[in-house]
Amino acid sequence: MELETTKKDSTRPPAISGRIFSYAIVIIPFALAMTTSALLVAHSLLTYVLLASAFCAGLVIAPLLMANYSKSEKQSSLLYRLLAYLPGSTCFVDRIETMQESIDLLEARHQTLTDNLAAAIIIRDAAGAILYCSPYIEVLTGYSQTEIYADSEGFFSTIVHEDDRDKVDRSLKVSQLGEAFQFRYRFYHKTGLLMWAETRTVPLLDEQEQLQALLSITFDVTGSMRYQQRVEEHNQDLRDFSYMLSHDLKSPMVTIRGMLNALREDHTAELSADALSLISHAEQASERLQSLIAGVIEYSRISNLEEQPQPVNCTQLLEEVTQELQFALSKAQGEITASSLPTVWGDHTMLYQVFLNLIGNAIKYRSNERPLRIMINATNHSDERTTIITFSDTGIGIPADRIEHIFRPFHRAHGTDVEGSGIGLACVKKLIDRMSGSIEVTSQLEKGSTFSLQLRLADIPLKPS
Repeated sequence: MELETTKKDSTRPPAISGRIFSYAIVIIPFALAMTTSALLVAHSLLTYVLLASAFCAGLVIAPLLMANYSKSEKQSSLLYRLLAYLPGSTCFVDRIETMQESIDLLEARHQTLTDNLAAAIIIRDAAGAILYCSPYIEVLTGYSQTEIYADSEGFFSTIVHEDDRDKVDRSLKVSQLGEAFQFRYRFYHKTGLLMWAETRTVPLLDEQEQLQALLSITFDVTGSMRYQQRVEEHNQDLRDFSYMLSHDLKSPMVTIRGMLNALREDHTAELSADALSLISHAEQASERLQSLIAGVIEYSRISNLEEQPQPVNCTQLLEEVTQELQFALSKAQGEITASSLPTVWGDHTMLYQVFLNLIGNAIKYRSNERPLRIMINATNHSDERTTIITFSDTGIGIPADRIEHIFRPFHRAHGTDVEGSGIGLACVKKLIDRMSGSIEVTSQLEKGSTFSLQLRLADIPLKPS
């Protein structure tokens, strides 16, 4: 900066002689022009003289206004040195220098952005020919910018997958009509590798809404698309597995239970006590297996549920669940107390299953030593966007060494002491995750458990401005 200041000051005239010289340069031509105009006014040549003077002035000022070279070049030019002597020109020249520095800075930032952005930026003319492509295009496609510019109109049609070429051509035509378009397609890298890209193309219009150019930004989405394909394959395998359970295994289990029942009814008198005991064990095992099959089918069904987000009144939802569990609650001599519950954003069917499982578990895992009490309360989270709904009970609790795995499929807190498939809480966790919520549990053995749901409020309170 000091060097630049020194160079700038060295072009300015000395304090006294320079000032006199600068005024002379301005005043003398002005005096000559006025004298000539006075002599020639009788001959009606004043107009021509004034036009000539304006033209000469334009020849001097225009190069300065159109200057587009660096500061050091200006200082070394004869025009710059001459204008430096004109009164008031220094401020004008400094302003041009500041503007040029701003332009250079913007160009440098643009270059840095386009050189380092992990996306290919492409600009086409109105006909679709490529005018510019950023350096990342070489990383994305494997082809150099020179190769792309050499075939600016048909390059992408040669590397796009055959089944997606119509989609690419259609998107380009839509953009040429003035509409933005975003799509995914497959293309071949120069190495032959099949890849996925996502492109958003927007039209660039002038003030008269006429198309001037097309701007496209292309990202490499190969990784995400391959992951999505693996997820879809996994889901398809899960659907096939659940179909196998519900059809190929369910039918034999029904047959086995029917044969055991027939054996007991028709041949009880002929069988010994040990044989009848074996039949009873076989029936219990078949029931547990059928319960496991039903649990797996239910767990896999959750993955295929179509979520329908909507405001859900939890107070009303609790009334529906309580009505369904009324018989089991009365048999257990249990009692439910609940505060006013908020309206949350979620799926009604999924939340119904969550409430049903949590209250049903509290009834199932009740203690014989004390009355069953189920307390349901809600408090707003500190972020004021979510609510925490707690389900507390006076049941038998969960052993400390099993709390960590309580939400995993087929992990049971109490083994075979209490009937169940070990799939209920896993379903609850999966349903809450589908609604972008969370669930936690705290428990003390022989004292009870508390399940805490964190869900998004449907009506987010506005903070005072």
